[in-house]
Amino acid sequence: MGFWWNFDTKNGITSHVQLEGNKKINRLVFKVKTSTSTTKNTHSNWSKKLTKLGEELDLSITKPKRLGSGRSVTVAVLENDFRVFSDGVLDMGASVALLKKAQSVLDKARECLETVERIPEALA
Repeated sequence: MGFWWNFDTKNGITSHVQLEGNKKINRLVFKVKTSTSTTKNTHSNWSKKLTKLGEELDLSITKPKRLGSGRSVTVAVLENDFRVFSDGVLDMGASVALLKKAQSVLDKARECLETVERIPEALA
Protein backbone atom coordinates (compact mmCIF):
# COMPACT_ATOMS: atom_id res chain seq x y z
CA MET A 1 0.00 0.00 0.00
CA GLY A 2 1.24 3.51 -0.70
CA PHE A 3 0.30 7.13 -0.38
CA TRP A 4 2.15 9.92 -2.16
CA TRP A 5 1.85 13.69 -2.15
CA ASN A 6 3.64 17.00 -2.62
CA PHE A 7 4.40 16.53 -6.33
CA ASP A 8 6.35 19.22 -8.13
CA THR A 9 8.24 19.22 -11.43
CA LYS A 10 11.27 21.39 -12.09
CA ASN A 11 13.74 21.00 -14.94
CA GLY A 12 12.14 17.73 -16.06
CA ILE A 13 12.41 16.10 -12.62
CA THR A 14 9.27 15.34 -10.62
CA SER A 15 9.80 14.85 -6.90
CA HIS A 16 7.40 13.73 -4.19
CA VAL A 17 7.07 12.21 -0.74
CA GLN A 18 5.69 8.69 -0.48
CA LEU A 19 4.49 6.48 2.37
CA GLU A 20 5.01 2.78 1.76
CA GLY A 21 3.60 0.08 3.94
CA ASN A 22 2.79 -3.58 4.32
CA LYS A 23 2.61 -6.06 7.20
CA LYS A 24 6.38 -5.99 7.75
CA ILE A 25 7.42 -2.39 7.19
CA ASN A 26 6.08 1.14 7.14
CA ARG A 27 8.35 3.85 5.82
CA LEU A 28 8.48 7.30 4.32
CA VAL A 29 10.59 7.77 1.19
CA PHE A 30 11.54 10.65 -1.09
CA LYS A 31 11.33 9.87 -4.81
CA VAL A 32 12.33 11.56 -8.05
CA LYS A 33 10.98 10.69 -11.47
CA THR A 34 12.17 11.82 -14.89
CA SER A 35 10.94 11.33 -18.43
CA THR A 36 14.28 9.74 -19.35
CA SER A 37 16.87 7.82 -17.37
CA THR A 38 19.13 10.10 -15.36
CA THR A 39 22.57 9.54 -14.00
CA LYS A 40 23.35 8.30 -10.52
CA ASN A 41 25.00 11.69 -10.01
CA THR A 42 21.61 13.40 -10.23
CA HIS A 43 20.12 10.95 -7.75
CA SER A 44 23.16 11.26 -5.50
CA ASN A 45 22.78 15.07 -5.44
CA TRP A 46 19.17 14.69 -4.30
CA SER A 47 20.10 12.08 -1.70
CA LYS A 48 22.89 14.21 -0.21
CA LYS A 49 20.76 17.35 -0.07
CA LEU A 50 17.79 15.58 1.55
CA THR A 51 20.08 13.95 4.13
CA LYS A 52 21.72 17.26 5.01
CA LEU A 53 18.43 19.15 5.25
CA GLY A 54 16.98 16.35 7.37
CA GLU A 55 19.79 16.82 9.88
CA GLU A 56 19.07 20.55 10.01
CA LEU A 57 15.40 19.87 10.79
CA ASP A 58 16.14 17.01 13.21
CA LEU A 59 14.91 14.24 10.90
CA SER A 60 17.01 11.13 10.41
CA ILE A 61 17.04 10.79 6.61
CA THR A 62 19.45 8.38 4.92
CA LYS A 63 20.40 7.23 1.45
CA PRO A 64 18.58 4.03 0.45
CA LYS A 65 20.52 0.76 0.45
CA ARG A 66 20.57 0.89 -3.33
CA LEU A 67 20.53 4.13 -5.31
CA GLY A 68 19.25 3.31 -8.78
CA SER A 69 19.62 5.08 -12.10
CA GLY A 70 16.21 4.52 -13.67
CA ARG A 71 13.32 6.86 -14.36
CA SER A 72 11.67 6.59 -10.92
CA VAL A 73 14.08 6.29 -8.01
CA THR A 74 13.93 6.40 -4.23
CA VAL A 75 16.66 8.90 -3.33
CA ALA A 76 16.22 9.07 0.46
CA VAL A 77 14.46 7.26 3.30
CA LEU A 78 13.27 8.41 6.71
CA GLU A 79 15.17 6.12 9.08
CA ASN A 80 12.45 5.90 11.74
CA ASP A 81 8.79 4.98 11.48
CA PHE A 82 6.72 7.95 10.30
CA ARG A 83 4.05 7.07 12.85
CA VAL A 84 4.53 8.62 16.29
CA PHE A 85 3.21 6.74 19.32
CA SER A 86 2.58 8.00 22.84
CA ASP A 87 1.96 5.37 25.54
CA GLY A 88 1.31 2.77 22.85
CA VAL A 89 -1.33 4.89 21.11
CA LEU A 90 -0.88 6.59 17.75
CA ASP A 91 -0.35 10.31 18.30
CA MET A 92 -2.07 11.66 15.20
CA GLY A 93 -1.01 15.28 15.77
CA ALA A 94 2.66 14.37 16.19
CA SER A 95 2.53 12.01 13.19
CA VAL A 96 1.05 14.72 10.95
CA ALA A 97 3.67 17.20 12.22
CA LEU A 98 6.42 14.73 11.24
CA LEU A 99 4.92 14.30 7.76
CA LYS A 100 4.77 18.08 7.33
CA LYS A 101 8.42 18.33 8.40
CA ALA A 102 9.35 15.73 5.77
CA GLN A 103 7.41 17.72 3.18
CA SER A 104 9.32 20.84 4.23
CA VAL A 105 12.64 19.02 3.73
CA LEU A 106 11.65 18.15 0.16
CA ASP A 107 10.49 21.72 -0.55
CA LYS A 108 13.85 23.10 0.64
CA ALA A 109 15.77 20.51 -1.38
CA ARG A 110 13.90 21.56 -4.52
CA GLU A 111 14.90 25.18 -3.97
CA CYS A 112 18.55 24.26 -3.48
CA LEU A 113 18.77 21.77 -6.35
CA GLU A 114 16.92 23.83 -8.92
CA THR A 115 20.13 25.71 -9.73
CA VAL A 116 22.32 22.57 -9.63
CA GLU A 117 20.08 20.68 -12.05
CA ARG A 118 20.17 23.53 -14.59
CA ILE A 119 23.95 23.37 -14.96
CA PRO A 120 23.94 20.37 -17.39
CA GLU A 121 21.31 22.13 -19.50
CA ALA A 122 23.52 25.23 -19.74
CA LEU A 123 26.41 23.07 -21.01
CA ALA A 124 24.33 21.42 -23.75
